[in-house]
Amino acid sequence: MPGPERTSNYADSSPPLDPESVGFVLELGRALHSCGTPAHRLEEAMLRISDRLNLPSGQFFSTPTSITASFGPIGHQQTGLLRVEPGETNLDKLVRVDRLADDVASGTTNASDGLARIREILAIPARFPWWVRAGSFGVSSSVACRFFGGGWREIVVAGIVGLSAGALAITTSRLPSMARLSEFFAGLAGGFLAAALSPAMQPFSPVLATLAGLIVFMPGLTITLAMTELATRNLVSGTARLMGALMTLVLVGMGVAVGRAVAERLVGQLHDSDPSALPDWTQIIALGVAPISYTVLFNSRTAHFITALVAVFVGFFGARAGAYILGPELGVSVGAFLVGLTANLYARFRSRPAALVTVPGMMVLVPGGLGFKSLEALLGRDVLSGVEIAVSVVLIAASLVGGLFLANVAAPTKHFV
Repeated sequence: MPGPERTSNYADSSPPLDPESVGFVLELGRALHSCGTPAHRLEEAMLRISDRLNLPSGQFFSTPTSITASFGPIGHQQTGLLRVEPGETNLDKLVRVDRLADDVASGTTNASDGLARIREILAIPARFPWWVRAGSFGVSSSVACRFFGGGWREIVVAGIVGLSAGALAITTSRLPSMARLSEFFAGLAGGFLAAALSPAMQPFSPVLATLAGLIVFMPGLTITLAMTELATRNLVSGTARLMGALMTLVLVGMGVAVGRAVAERLVGQLHDSDPSALPDWTQIIALGVAPISYTVLFNSRTAHFITALVAVFVGFFGARAGAYILGPELGVSVGAFLVGLTANLYARFRSRPAALVTVPGMMVLVPGGLGFKSLEALLGRDVLSGVEIAVSVVLIAASLVGGLFLANVAAPTKHFV
């Protein structure tokens, strides 16, 4: 069943379609999709801009792999179809596209110029070189390891695993024949390295180091987006995105299993020990470092570092307060509500996409690590634990969505994205 119908309020006697206006709306959808925009926001943005451009009876339907747009009265519609690949969050391009959409909507830029500019935006290369992006994988992994309660040994190994897996994923993504297996190769490298380094790092938890080292590849944010789309009745897109997240988990999990098995052949049976506890103040350092890696991972601008820093602190401490009151599964809804509220207020008063706050703020809340633990338990034939953890993933994702929805009610924003 498709998502809710997005329909413009124009009579059937609308003027002929302007091809440049139609082209701009379609390219706007492609650009937003490539930046990782969820279906409901993408469709709403296309609807609003088509209304501003006087395109009659626009109807839009987005999935992770396609965008369909129809214009004109029923029985006389003109339909366009775009075949797209699932997009990754790119905050720099999102800011540019959002600003351009505002310019076209306000009339300061016509559709023809907007169409040329949006194609230029899509052609912009990544802001950071590959080695900086690979380094951000390692930093994110070390930060995540501290959030998971890891000691200095786990933090060091997680950084090595993240750096290696990130470099391998970036390399394989450039090769068409291997790009679809980049998550598998990342899991393979992560599982092998964490297990191979285990004898030299005792007492040490290779499981925790592996989980933290591969945290960037965990589809926690994708799961949350899928639950959001399902909650907004975009059932096709939400289901497809959820299945895509499941396949990512399977690829990573299988890679880890193979890499760990190979390493055990070389170093012997692994021993998982409890991590050595670190002082609480090290979490503050981790929170301060996290936005640096998120700025690179999501291709954001360095000028938005403070925005990401505030979002991370709001999400982290909001979730901690919520967990104290409501428990860990429901407590994250408090963090999500505060992040969503901050994001909407930021979008309203700064005229920037709310995603500049939402994305980094949600990164400290999403349940990607739990999804990996669930898969690992199932692979180890611990079905009861695997199912129990999977239920926790669903509860956490639902709590995150509920918190964001409440924030949209408390402080709605009329910004495009």
